[in-house]
Amino acid sequence: MKPLKLIMSAFGPYAGVETLDFTMLGNNGLYLITGETGSGKTTVFDAVSFALFGEASGKSRDKYQMMRSDYVDEKAKTYVELDFSSGSNTYNIKRYIKKTGQDVVLTLSDKTTISGERNVKAKIAEVIGLDKDQFAQIVMIAQNDFLRFLQSGTDERVNILRSIFKTDMLKFLQENLKLRAKNCHDQLILYRRDFERYNIDPYKCEEQFDLWDLQIKSDIKSLEELDKKLSELDKSKTELVMQIAQGEELAKKFSDLDKTISEFNEHNSKSDVINLLSQRRIRGEIAIHKIKPLYDKSNEIKKQYESAKSDLESAVKNEETAIIELEKARNILAGLTPPDGVIAVNIKKLEIMQSEFERLNHDFNLKDNQYKILNEAFLRNQAGILAKNLTDGEPCPVCGSKEHPNPAELSGEDITETKLKESEDLLNKLRNSRDKKAAECSDMKIATDNLKNKLVSDAESGYNAAVTLVTERKTRENEYLNLLNESLRIYNNSLKGNGFDSEQDYLNAAITENQLAEMTSQINNYEKKSEQLKSDIIRLERETENKENPDLKKLLDESELIQNDIDSQREIRDKIKTRLEQTTQVLNELKKSSVEFVKSEKQYAEIRQLSDTANGKLDFETYAQTAYFDRVLNSANQRLKIMSQNRYSFMRKTEISDGRKSTGLEIEVLDLHTGKKRPTNSLSGGESFMASLSLALGLSDVVQQNAAGIKLDAMFIDEGFGALDSEVLDLAVKTLSNMSGNNRIIGIISHIAELGDRIEKQVRVEKTVTGSRIKLIV
Repeated sequence: MKPLKLIMSAFGPYAGVETLDFTMLGNNGLYLITGETGSGKTTVFDAVSFALFGEASGKSRDKYQMMRSDYVDEKAKTYVELDFSSGSNTYNIKRYIKKTGQDVVLTLSDKTTISGERNVKAKIAEVIGLDKDQFAQIVMIAQNDFLRFLQSGTDERVNILRSIFKTDMLKFLQENLKLRAKNCHDQLILYRRDFERYNIDPYKCEEQFDLWDLQIKSDIKSLEELDKKLSELDKSKTELVMQIAQGEELAKKFSDLDKTISEFNEHNSKSDVINLLSQRRIRGEIAIHKIKPLYDKSNEIKKQYESAKSDLESAVKNEETAIIELEKARNILAGLTPPDGVIAVNIKKLEIMQSEFERLNHDFNLKDNQYKILNEAFLRNQAGILAKNLTDGEPCPVCGSKEHPNPAELSGEDITETKLKESEDLLNKLRNSRDKKAAECSDMKIATDNLKNKLVSDAESGYNAAVTLVTERKTRENEYLNLLNESLRIYNNSLKGNGFDSEQDYLNAAITENQLAEMTSQINNYEKKSEQLKSDIIRLERETENKENPDLKKLLDESELIQNDIDSQREIRDKIKTRLEQTTQVLNELKKSSVEFVKSEKQYAEIRQLSDTANGKLDFETYAQTAYFDRVLNSANQRLKIMSQNRYSFMRKTEISDGRKSTGLEIEVLDLHTGKKRPTNSLSGGESFMASLSLALGLSDVVQQNAAGIKLDAMFIDEGFGALDSEVLDLAVKTLSNMSGNNRIIGIISHIAELGDRIEKQVRVEKTVTGSRIKLIV
C-alpha cells in the first residue's frame, strides 16, 4: 500500500482544504515532514489512518469531533480524501465527519463504488491486508510505540506479541486442554464415587457383579413362583366373590319377601277404611253429578219466583195509586174549554205530508227493486266472464275448487258499470227525498201530540200502564210458580231415585270435585299397591322356591382369610420386586460406569499428557512467541549493528532470574567492545532510540512477512531523532534510506533542524493564526 494524494478539509489544525501530493516526492527514498510543535505534522498520518479506517493513528485522537478544525465555522465540511495504490490497482476513499458519526465512500480501480462503514471496512481489509492496529504497528511507527516495546517487561511484551501475532489462539488451546483435563478428572471422580457408594473397587468390580447376577436370577425365579401362587389365590378369591354376590342377591330376595309380606298384611288392614271411603265416594259422586244440578236449578227458580212475587206486589200498589191519580185528572179535564182550530190545521197538514211520504216511498221502492235487478244482472255477467276461463283441474279464483259442475253463464244483457252507477245515483237521490219527508212528518206529529198532551192527562196513560204491568207481572209470577213446582218435583224424585231419604241426607253426602278426585286417587293408589305387593310376593316366592337363605358371614370370613393371604404374598413379592429392580438398575448403571470409567481413564491420561505439555514450563504460546521474537531480534540486529557501528546486538535472555514461569521474552544487549551482556535500561538516550528504532523496524519486517505476503510500499516514523548525536543521526538516516529503496518511501516526522540538512525532500507544515498550511519542497 502506498499513499498517492491526501486532501484534508477543516481537519485538525488545517482550516481550509490542504492537498498533499505524495507522487511529487518520488517513488522511493526518504522525505521529511517538519514544522513547529503543534503545527499538524502528525495530523498528516492521522488523516491517512482516518481515511482508511475511520480512526486516527493515535488513541488519544480518535474522537470525531476532536478531529474537526477549531478555525472553521459550522458550515464548513470536515472530510479527508485519499488516493492510494495497492499492487497495480489504484483506489480513492473519501470520509466525512458529521455530528452523528461519519459517511464513507470507496471508489475501486474499475470506478465502481462501495458505501457504508461495514462494507468499506471489509473491502479495505481485503485490499490492504491489514487492520488498523497492524497498520499502526508496521506502517505508522510512533516513537512511544517502539520505545514501549523495548522498555516493557516480560508480561507486557507477551501481551504486545499476542496482539500483533494473534497467539491468543494458542493460549486458548492451552486453557481448553487444561479445562478438558479437569473435566475428565472430575468425571473419573464421579465414576469412583458411584463405586464407593457400594464399597466396590472399580478395578475389582466383576466379583460383585457376578454375585448380583446370581441374586437377580434367584429373585426372578421367586417372583415367578409368587406370581403363580397369587394367580391361584386370585382365582379362588374371584370364585368366592361370585358366591358372595350370588348369596347377597339371594339373601336380599328372602329379606324382600319377608318385608313385602309384612307390608301386604299392613296394607290389607286398611281395607275397611278404603271400603267406607269407596262408598262415600260413590254417594258423593251421585250427589255432585246427579242431584246438585237439580238442587241448584230449583234454588235458582225459587229465587226468581220470589223476585216475581215481590214485583207483582209492587205493581198492585202502583195500580192502586194510578186509579187515584186518574180520578183526579178526570175531574180536572171536565172543567177545561174545547180545543181551538190549531190542532185541526196541524192534523190536516200531517195527513198531506204523510200522503207525500207514501208517494216518495213508493217511487223509492220501485227504483230500489229496479237497481237490485240491474245489479244482480251485472254480477251474473261478471261471474259469467270468470266462468268462461275456468278449466277442470285448475282452482277457481273465487272459491278455490278444482271442480266446476255448474259454471255461471252470461245474462245476455248489455249492462255496463256506468249504467249501474247512474241507477245507483238516482236511487240515492230518491232515498234522500223520502227520508227528508219522513223527518218532516215526524216533526209535525210530535208537535200535534204535544198539543193533545196539554189537554189529555198523563194519569190515564199511567193507569193503563199500571194495569198492564200488573197483568204482566201476574202472568210472570204464575209462570215461575209453575216452574218452581215442576223443578221441586223433579228434584224430589231424583233424591228418592238415587237413594237419598231427604234433602239433608243429600247435603250430608255432597262433596266438591277436588274431594271427589282426592278420594278416587286414594282408592286407585290403594288398589294399585295391593296388586303390586301381590305380584312382588308371587315373584319372590318363585325366585326363592326350593332354596335356602345363605350364610353370608361364613362366606365373608373365608374371603377375608384369602385376602389376607393375598396381601401377605403380595407384600413379599413387592419386596423381592423392589430389590430386583434396584439390583438390576444398580448393576446396569455400574456396568456402564465400569466401561465409561475405563474409557475416561484412558482419555484423561491422553488429555492430561497434552495439557501438561501445553501448559508446562515452556507453554505453546510462549514457544510460538519466542520463535516470533527471535525473528524480530535477528531483523532488528541488522539495523542496530549499522547504527551502532557494530558495537551492539540484541540477545534473547534464556536464564530464569526470578523464578517466573514465562521466560524467553527478555532482551539483553551484547556490547561487542567489552564482550559482555548488559540490560537494555543501561543504554543511553541515543542508544535507546537506536535500539528501539531497530526493534520497531525488525518487528515491522516480521509482521509484514506474516501478513499473507503483503508488500508495504510506505512507512512513517514519528519523532525520536532529537536524542541522537550527529554521527549516529547520519547512520540512522543511512539505514532508513537503504530501506526505502525498491519503490518504497519512508516519511520521518521531526522538528530537528539537522534532519532538514540531511533529507532533501520535505513536507513543511507552516503554523498560522488562521490554521496550518502545507508546502512541498522537492
